[in-house]
Amino acid sequence: MSADATISLDTSDLNRALKGLAIATGKDADTIVMEESRLFAEQAVRRTPPRTLAQGRRAVARDIKKILGGASEELIRRAIDWHGGEDHVHQHLKRKDGSTFLIEWNHTQLGSEGIEGHHQRHRDKRGRVSTAGDRDRTIGRWKARDKWIVPHNVRANYIKSKQANVGKLKAGWMPSIRRFHGKAPAWVRKHNPRGSAQFLGARTNDVRAIMTNNAAGAAGMDRFMKQVLRIRLSAMMRKLRLIQSGYAKDFARNMRIQTRARRTR
Repeated sequence: MSADATISLDTSDLNRALKGLAIATGKDADTIVMEESRLFAEQAVRRTPPRTLAQGRRAVARDIKKILGGASEELIRRAIDWHGGEDHVHQHLKRKDGSTFLIEWNHTQLGSEGIEGHHQRHRDKRGRVSTAGDRDRTIGRWKARDKWIVPHNVRANYIKSKQANVGKLKAGWMPSIRRFHGKAPAWVRKHNPRGSAQFLGARTNDVRAIMTNNAAGAAGMDRFMKQVLRIRLSAMMRKLRLIQSGYAKDFARNMRIQTRARRTR
């Protein structure tokens, strides 16, 4: 089995555990790999952020509010007039620490110079707005966040549009969920997935499941995927120990029966 979220993962221990389970259970390799791939895919969906739809929506709103402030249109227009600006230009105001406080009146503009571009410039590889350097915006290694001020309804509509994307990162595992007959929440299933799943080497000694998640933000999921690997490996090893413990008990029981039989004779 291998997993790829546009990052490299070492699954050698997992592969050894799969072979051990096949030997211990007497099941063929195809069945074991299919079963464990289903469990892996379901765990990957659970561990990929966010945990719930509500949590994801709250995170989106918090992130956007870090870089977009809201104000009434009247207040924004007064601020622009006070600084001698016009409706169609950005107004850059400076804080004492030198960071920019920008009033964006042209709130219909999107793309590289508008709200969308402003948001994208502040997102990290996981798609989150970084909080690095917030306590001290004067330190050299962090870029200070510039906060734009837009009308309340503009910010609310932008937040709503981005909240519609919640679940897309999880949905990158949907091809794997479907291929290995797993389950996922409805709010994840509704998205068009960017990923793939393969089952290779059926009925051979080299059976493999390959799962990929190519959704935006997948490159930042290395920590979560390592958690999934640890969880599944731990579960498989527990299963192996239980099976082996059962064998040991059966062996001991048979030895006692045989000993009693000899004594009886």
